[in-house]
Amino acid sequence: MENDDAMFPHRDVSTFYDFGEDPEKEWVVKSIIGHEWLGTKSIRFHVRWELGDTTWESLATCNKLQAMDDYCKLITGGSNWKNLPKAHGR
Repeated sequence: MENDDAMFPHRDVSTFYDFGEDPEKEWVVKSIIGHEWLGTKSIRFHVRWELGDTTWESLATCNKLQAMDDYCKLITGGSNWKNLPKAHGR
């Protein structure tokens, strides 16, 4: 739908609010604190960020992180995420 200047005068639809964040800033993962299998082949990881927040992230986001290697080593003794345990009863 095009911008209707009669209904919304002087509105520029391509202007975005600047939250003041540095677009080049990288967010640092402190650790992976859990995982969840979604079906039989898909997995996501509970990530703790350096600032203390936690989010669920995809394998693609976590796969090359040192935190992934550390988590897999802690849980399975190895470095392959495919060996992480699946929850029982699913």
